Amino acid sequence: MKCPSWIPPSKSPLGRASPYAFLLAAVALVTSGWYLGTHYNWRAVWGVLREVDIAWLLFGGLGAVAIQAMFRSLRSMVLLRTLEHQIPFSEIYRTTVFAAGVNCLTPFQAGELLRAEMWHKRGITRHSGYGVVVIERVLDLATIILLAQLALVFDSSLRPALPIHYVLPGLIVLAGLAVAGFLVLRGLAASRPAVDRWYRPLRQCATCPRTLAIAILFGLAAWTAVGAGWWFAFHSTGARLGLSQCIAALSVSMLASLLTFVPAGLGVAESSVAFILSCTGVPPATALAGALLLRIYGALPALYAVCHLASPVYRHTKLPSFNAAPDIEDDDEEDDE
Repeated sequence: MKCPSWIPPSKSPLGRASPYAFLLAAVALVTSGWYLGTHYNWRAVWGVLREVDIAWLLFGGLGAVAIQAMFRSLRSMVLLRTLEHQIPFSEIYRTTVFAAGVNCLTPFQAGELLRAEMWHKRGITRHSGYGVVVIERVLDLATIILLAQLALVFDSSLRPALPIHYVLPGLIVLAGLAVAGFLVLRGLAASRPAVDRWYRPLRQCATCPRTLAIAILFGLAAWTAVGAGWWFAFHSTGARLGLSQCIAALSVSMLASLLTFVPAGLGVAESSVAFILSCTGVPPATALAGALLLRIYGALPALYAVCHLASPVYRHTKLPSFNAAPDIEDDDEEDDE
């Protein structure tokens, strides 16, 4: 079917699917803008924002960012060591902090790609580095759905806004897609050596139960820290929320942003968070003010990265070097061609 001429042409590998993703994003953006503009008293929202406790937002948020970076670094270290790559935790931590800061300023999580390239310059093959990034993104998606499910189990006030039968199918669909993708990739790897090089790290990590269990636990801890950061953001507005409510709002906004293809979830994240919190008894103006403050919280990893690199402890530490030896597997791939 031919795409409408007014939709920008796509050069992505997804082909004709991308223009319709653009259309879906445009519809979601307009719908969320209409919802926010017609269902909330913006004068009251600005009144709440003027009373925000900046100390709670800034220091509590930075603490949550630091804890999240630590657990994400531990998860990466476990996955890399499963692939027999020994790299100091301090190096993984620095690249994780730097990549998180870059993610705040660039679209499509470009910092994650930069992190894999930094690892490559330290002797880790690109196949392993990008494989770890892919595994972490899949685990993150599974984690936010699992956290939404746990929030529903332990906090009955969320069930009117998030019926439990909406979340369970998400877990089943995600598990089915993961298994189907793994099987398709395994079939391609059996006949194409170039694909097998990228498939090998995924298989090595995915088939090690101990590695997966530890990675999932560290991922849960990292996302719980993000939920705590959201708790500090909402607390700065005077909203008294439980951690489970913040985690549920986090999960829903992340999934809504991913499924609608809106860059950075602009408008979609705010409307979904405000809707969830309003259903749990938070005043609408306070709910939307908290959702807007999450944009400031989202920029804190960049501030933390700058503070981290400028601190006396790391003032004389060299930034990521790009002078490592060439990747042996990359050379083999060139020879095959």
